[in-house]
Amino acid sequence: MKLTEQQYITLATVLEAADGLELTDKLAFAGATAYAYKDEYNDRLIIFTYKGADWLADLQSLLSGQSSMPEEASRFVLKNKGEGNCQVTGYSMGGALALYAASVNEGVGGVVFDAPGIANLLTTEQSGKVQVKNIVAYNSLVSALGKHNEEIVFARSGIEGTDFLIPDSLWQRYTFDSQGNVITGEKGNAYAMLSRINTLTEDHTPVFDAVMSGFGDTVGLTERASDHLGYVIFTLIDQLDVGKVRGALTEIAHKYERMVDEKFSVWRTEMNNIPESFLFDDIHAKFEQLSEAAMLEAAEVAEEFNEITQAVLSILLICSPIGDQLMDHIEEWLDKLTDAIMECMEKLSNQMTGHLDKVVETYMNQMFKFPELKLDFEF
Repeated sequence: MKLTEQQYITLATVLEAADGLELTDKLAFAGATAYAYKDEYNDRLIIFTYKGADWLADLQSLLSGQSSMPEEASRFVLKNKGEGNCQVTGYSMGGALALYAASVNEGVGGVVFDAPGIANLLTTEQSGKVQVKNIVAYNSLVSALGKHNEEIVFARSGIEGTDFLIPDSLWQRYTFDSQGNVITGEKGNAYAMLSRINTLTEDHTPVFDAVMSGFGDTVGLTERASDHLGYVIFTLIDQLDVGKVRGALTEIAHKYERMVDEKFSVWRTEMNNIPESFLFDDIHAKFEQLSEAAMLEAAEVAEEFNEITQAVLSILLICSPIGDQLMDHIEEWLDKLTDAIMECMEKLSNQMTGHLDKVVETYMNQMFKFPELKLDFEF
């Protein structure tokens, strides 16, 4: 069965377009539905759709490997792929199910649209056999989630001037040439930024966890926000208001302050462990070494805080219905966040200098024993 990419998107979203094919099987499971068709040559086409009641929860379950849907999809393809050519297709969550099912079943290809990555659900052997193309629309946020190993093609949007727009209509998301092949375009700023944030979920750095929990708290997420990136981003877009974003930035500043306090505690412990045999010059040299390292770490953490925070805010500016209202406040809030971070770094510097005085005083007291003058003269 040979289909153009334009025919694939039509079939993935308008089931009535499959009128020329024979429906051989159908299965509904957990908000998804699978349809198996065959043509006159006994070639097979399997379409996956998704219309679940809680797509955010189902998306998170899918990406975390806790959903039963991928295995249901795989079994359906195994049952219906036939002996000849078999292709799969689907859009968004349906595309992810199609992508997974084709990856774990030999000899299955196809084209999906705006599918999140499912490579983390595959074995190394399965990852090397993916024969499905994922066509991604401009600024498609769902597609920026998950881990990808399939071929990705970015489609040119069907409307002009889309730097800060996501087309409302599915049919505006892609343009095709006269042969029905997608015309390639750019990924979009929102996709690029969310994709960048998504890669950080694999490392779970303390900074990433802190920033995402700052945003996650504003949408009532009680679990670790960095494990639920899609939920946090899409809920923020859906429920966004100016007060929640301001509250998130305040909480993020507090989290940075707590991390800097932890760095001072580590620094203080190291300074307190300086050997008693050290001379004054040795103490000052050690102070310079440890303090420079602590300030450098604090600066690197601050840079990472700012980078991730600005990326999330940029996505919200582009994708939220009230992005224009947010624009009126965002520069002021980012300046306040930067000021708060700089105050924390200045506090760290002052704390270290103050503690050095205490270390030197302690050192002097160990040298001189006179009770009041702390001197020990012998005649």
